[in-house]
Amino acid sequence: MEISASDIYSFYQSKLGGLVKRTIRQKIISSIDKSNPSDVCGYGYVSPYLSFINKHFSQSNIIEFRPDFLDGAVQERVDFNQKFIHEYFLPLEPSMVDIVISTHLLEFVEKPQSSIEEIWRILRPNGYFIAVLPRRSGIWTRYDNNPFGFGRSYSSVQFRNLINDYFVLDEKKSFLHFPPWGHYLNYKFYQTFENLGNQLSCATSNQFDDLSEKFDFILLAIKPQISREVLTNLLDHLHSHQLLLSILAGTSIESLQRLSSHTKVVRIMPNTPAQLAQGMSVFHAAKEVNSTEKELVKQLLDSCGKCFEVQSEIMIDAATAI
Repeated sequence: MEISASDIYSFYQSKLGGLVKRTIRQKIISSIDKSNPSDVCGYGYVSPYLSFINKHFSQSNIIEFRPDFLDGAVQERVDFNQKFIHEYFLPLEPSMVDIVISTHLLEFVEKPQSSIEEIWRILRPNGYFIAVLPRRSGIWTRYDNNPFGFGRSYSSVQFRNLINDYFVLDEKKSFLHFPPWGHYLNYKFYQTFENLGNQLSCATSNQFDDLSEKFDFILLAIKPQISREVLTNLLDHLHSHQLLLSILAGTSIESLQRLSSHTKVVRIMPNTPAQLAQGMSVFHAAKEVNSTEKELVKQLLDSCGKCFEVQSEIMIDAATAI
């Protein structure tokens, strides 16, 4: 199945696409904020991010080159130059730009090496190339409700090999730790997942087989009404050292232990300011969770604001009611 510019445009107009756009914008700006670039080139479908960059760096010259294979009747109003081009030729002289930003490109072109060579050609010495790519191990590549679910995905080794003849990989960032689900809990807590993923080595999955023993925490963020089915299926996939963290409202530790046959359980009740890392979370741990493990939970929750351990599970229900 192919994807067009109109498909990508429609995604970014959706609520889920808005979260993606906001998250990636922050990552791109944080990477170039101190460089104060004079000339920025977008290569691929980059307009959702170039519009923001154009406002952030008002003195910069911004241009987007969109390959002609990303066709589609898209009526976009942009405040920068935009040109449709052959996918492997950027109509600029060598060493013309400070930064090239590529999104929705390298996963679709037949010869990504040719695109990398063109990017290298137009960059000035000490220029920056920023590529936004679908991560092979990421959950977004497994769903076709978003542009990252199409084309080829890349592992870190594959991307490093792709650019090795032209660039040095200076920095790598992982993001979109929240799942690509159109569910109100996702919209409510997406920033919490993102904060956790940034603080830790975090992976999101909808497949129980992905629960490798290398993970220390398994965070349950599901509807309470499907908890029985999910926890029963977890039986053969949890490892004894792992902490099962639950933000399910109204589901007791005793119920979680019984359904999952796992003793190391922690109930957590976050609140919405956690999205801005300004939240106050309360938690209560089963007696099988030791003090060292509780400290790890505190460190985890502190990345979303502040946290407080309560000695009685009843207080978790009180926090839920508030």
